[in-house]
Amino acid sequence: MDSQTDGISRVRTRQKERDQARLSKLARRQKSVFRLFSWTLLGNVVYAACQLGMLVVLARIGSVKDVGLFSLALAISAPVYMLANLQLRGVIATDAAKQHPTGAYISLRLVSSCMALLVVAGFAAVYLPDRTAALAILLMGAAKFFEAISDVLYGWWQQHEKMDWSGSSLMMRGIVSLVVFGSTYYYAGELVTALAAYAGSWMLLLLLYDWPRAARLIGFTWRSSPTQWWSLIKQCWPLGIVMMLVSLQANVPRYLIADAYGHEALGYYSALLYVTVAITTVVSSLGQSVSPRLSRAWAQHDENAVKSVLNKSMYVISAMGATAMIVVVVAGKWMLNLLYGSGYDAYYDLLILLVLGAGIGCAASLFGFALTAARVFKAQLVINAAGVGVTLAAQYVFIQLGLPLISAGHVMIIVSVTNMLLAYLIWQHRVRQWRLVKAEEKSVTLPLLMLGRERG
Repeated sequence: MDSQTDGISRVRTRQKERDQARLSKLARRQKSVFRLFSWTLLGNVVYAACQLGMLVVLARIGSVKDVGLFSLALAISAPVYMLANLQLRGVIATDAAKQHPTGAYISLRLVSSCMALLVVAGFAAVYLPDRTAALAILLMGAAKFFEAISDVLYGWWQQHEKMDWSGSSLMMRGIVSLVVFGSTYYYAGELVTALAAYAGSWMLLLLLYDWPRAARLIGFTWRSSPTQWWSLIKQCWPLGIVMMLVSLQANVPRYLIADAYGHEALGYYSALLYVTVAITTVVSSLGQSVSPRLSRAWAQHDENAVKSVLNKSMYVISAMGATAMIVVVVAGKWMLNLLYGSGYDAYYDLLILLVLGAGIGCAASLFGFALTAARVFKAQLVINAAGVGVTLAAQYVFIQLGLPLISAGHVMIIVSVTNMLLAYLIWQHRVRQWRLVKAEEKSVTLPLLMLGRERG
């Protein structure tokens, strides 16, 4: 009897040790995920801060016109590369089943980036009467070319959970570009020369840091066949269009402002708009962190968990938006003077509207993450297309009415509200469908269970 008791005790002890080992392994895994997320957030925050620093350099040392030309070059090149990129970074990062060879991703990105650079060069040719604007657009396109290649390498690293590599590369890219661009602009005093140094620094980072690190991972290659490209394009083209529409929604006002009010007005608008990047960067990181939990809850038909995640996230976004509004209302003029110098505080009212629009847009983004977790993709294409249409129509009408630059803030609020309402309505429709499917499954499962019990 005692030996039997001892045997049971030993079995329980071993089982307890195994359970503790499993919990310890799970804790280490969760800590690792947190560490990887921390690297991603840190890299994005440092990079965004350095990009803001470049605008500060232009505003402090140079002129508002140079700020406007820099923003115009970015606004023209960004949507082109968003479409050409086809969101390959996310696709290669999640290709755990190795559905496509690595070379297909890398080589397709090389080819699509070359085509994007040609398109940007075509846009630059339109601005040839203004030589500085044309060269600025072309050089920004060259910088985006090298960034696009690094971007797909980040996805390759992410597949191997090397987020510390991409985080450190982003930080290095931001710091180097700020130092190189700022010092060149300070000594040369020309935007074109500074942009040439800017593009050159990104080329060197790609060749000396990103590419050699990517080649260290087993299975890396950049060779592939056009047949494999076509397979990838068929899968990824909707993602490219969605990202292009997102970029256009942000940049359409810049095109119209530059045409109607001039490059200086665009400089003021872009400088103020970049203040909102702090809000959108944090919300993007929040959305990425809750997406896996939302996806699991949705797949498990756990409506309470879905509501809990969304409600908590909305509380965070609301609190952050309210805090940002208070800071801008109380210290907005002081902040603009500190960052950009005198003259920008005259657009204090526009800054308030832009921050309000950004806060509403962040709420819309949360529903976008929820729709992605629910595997609703085509509807997001509709939402973003509607956003671009409303942006174009509202800004054009306000310009034709002769309204001042502050009307761009009203446009941002209108578009953000439109996006939020559309995303919310589509999300509610999807939830109703989800509940019906869940109810049908219960209506089929319950009789089967009762029949099984009767037979038992």
